[in-house]
Amino acid sequence: MLPWAGCVFRRQAFRLLAFIRAVSAAVFSQTATLFRGSRLPKHSQSGKTYSYEEIHRRSLDTDYGPAWSAQYRGCIYKFVVFFLALNFFGQSIRAQTWNGAGSLLNSKWSNGGALGNWSGAAAPANNGTANVAFGGSQGLTPDMDANWSINSLAFNSGAGVFVLGSTGGFTLTIQGGGITNNSTNTETINNAVTLGAAQTWSATAGNLAFGGSIANGGFLLTISGSSNTSATGVISGTGGLTKSGAGTLTLSGANTYTGTTSISAGTLTLNGSIASGSTVSVATAGTLNGTGTINGNATLTGNGIINFGSGATIAGTLGVTGGNWNGAGSVTGLATSSSGAFTIGSGANLTVNGNLNVTGGTIVAVDSTSTITGNVNYMSSSSSTYQGVIAGTSKTLTVNNSAGNLTLTGANTFTGSTTVSAGTLNAGATNALRSTSGITVNSGGTLLISGNGNLDRINNSAGITLAGGAFGRASNGTNTVSEGVGATNMGGTVSGTSSVGLGALTLTATSTLDFQSGTGFNANTGGVGTLVFSSFVPNGHVLDMINYSSTATPSNSGTDGINDRLIFNQDESANLADFVFVGGPAGGLAREIMLDSGFFEIVPIPEAGTWVAGDLALMSVLYTQQTLSVCARDKTRHLAAQCVR
Repeated sequence: MLPWAGCVFRRQAFRLLAFIRAVSAAVFSQTATLFRGSRLPKHSQSGKTYSYEEIHRRSLDTDYGPAWSAQYRGCIYKFVVFFLALNFFGQSIRAQTWNGAGSLLNSKWSNGGALGNWSGAAAPANNGTANVAFGGSQGLTPDMDANWSINSLAFNSGAGVFVLGSTGGFTLTIQGGGITNNSTNTETINNAVTLGAAQTWSATAGNLAFGGSIANGGFLLTISGSSNTSATGVISGTGGLTKSGAGTLTLSGANTYTGTTSISAGTLTLNGSIASGSTVSVATAGTLNGTGTINGNATLTGNGIINFGSGATIAGTLGVTGGNWNGAGSVTGLATSSSGAFTIGSGANLTVNGNLNVTGGTIVAVDSTSTITGNVNYMSSSSSTYQGVIAGTSKTLTVNNSAGNLTLTGANTFTGSTTVSAGTLNAGATNALRSTSGITVNSGGTLLISGNGNLDRINNSAGITLAGGAFGRASNGTNTVSEGVGATNMGGTVSGTSSVGLGALTLTATSTLDFQSGTGFNANTGGVGTLVFSSFVPNGHVLDMINYSSTATPSNSGTDGINDRLIFNQDESANLADFVFVGGPAGGLAREIMLDSGFFEIVPIPEAGTWVAGDLALMSVLYTQQTLSVCARDKTRHLAAQCVR
């Protein structure tokens, strides 16, 4: 019920007060829409009712003024008080729109009134409740001339290109209503801004640019919208920052806020820095790029993307549970990929100064230009094929999971050591291990070569040390998998030229050489290969050769592409007892055949019934010497039963 309900007008009692005359025009013009058509209760004597327009007309008509009694002045008082209260509180709850009408006089926020800059002839309330909007194309440089607290700030659809600022350096505090740009123009806020509550700034239709400092007050700031937002000042406080929406947020300042930085959607371009206390999280729909520095840690998840430019740095650690590294940049601390597929993009280079540990999931290279520069430790139980490059001076590669399998099909250039402690490392293409300084295969580990032909997969000067592990060719159907070339010797006639394909083979424990030409000796079902080492250093240990297939005899060598062949560029007559063809005839004993220019092939000794007469006496002597040597060294081996007592 309206406050003047129950007032009864008598024609002879109306008297207009002097101050009502002064304000009535403004009062009724501003409330015409609100009250138009409404009528007061009936006159108690005449039975008449009066509209507010009629009251206004009569209040200005001297013929009526003296006739109105004092009883009705109270009704006018009530009306004025109601209007003033409505006008005061209404400014707090409705949007105050900047129209810049008074900007010819000045562009100050405080310039209200009939000739001011705000609709409603009043500046917005400075108590954190006003919803402020900027529209039109006048007064495009509003000057906030005091510290101001509002609920929200918006740029209306069709608004001109505004640049908000404060020549006095005052601070704008925004409560939970946040900031929205509904204009297609780029709108700029150069004021220092403080958050009074968690809120969202949305570049809905056009870009938002912030040139001043932003104090988050310990609250979460969410940047949203399909258009772009930029902040060149410093963001401070203990609150966090979330990037959502399809647009791009660009940070150029040396930010000091310590809350979590979450990129849930869209792009965060970091050209400045983020403090060490803030962990940067890149979600599956997010992208992080730029040339700046994350002084703390970062995480990458799902299909998220890090696409840094040159010089960008993550000074802490990087945790990966799937995602893409598509640019340059470096990680100073440890990078750990614990699940999912960690993909290195085309032309990308991830520099890891504190190692890349793949503890779960896989690593993937988009193509041969995808590069990891640093030490790589593959400890995942999953199998990965990496066609990119592992690079870096003195950088190392380690495989260490009994269920893991890492296949290299790129031309890797790291120059440090390669260690297979457990699981399988497969050099599957030319130059896969072309620059490594040396290879060690421990017990439980396997080093394989694969791919068809003599591909020069391993650095010829890199020694291979078998410390109880295995080395061999991967079963590859009927393909020939070779490292090096061997000449032939057929009954004393040597043809062709041998060449080294592998460095020195050294044993520090009994180890295995697996030709994988089938299951068992001379199974001859899985292709063949030639392995040519520079030398052999058994250190008193035995090399067990398994799944070997060849037609070589004591007088005829094997042939490349037809037989499995083990060749050394060194006379191995003193080490023949250290070779055992597991499952072979004569207890698996070996002999050597001279090829060309100091190359010698190791072949099994066949059963005595298959020897030619001219070889019988010689083979008997060799057999006895090798058996005595093996028995003297290791009486527990399977040849012990053949020892001469």
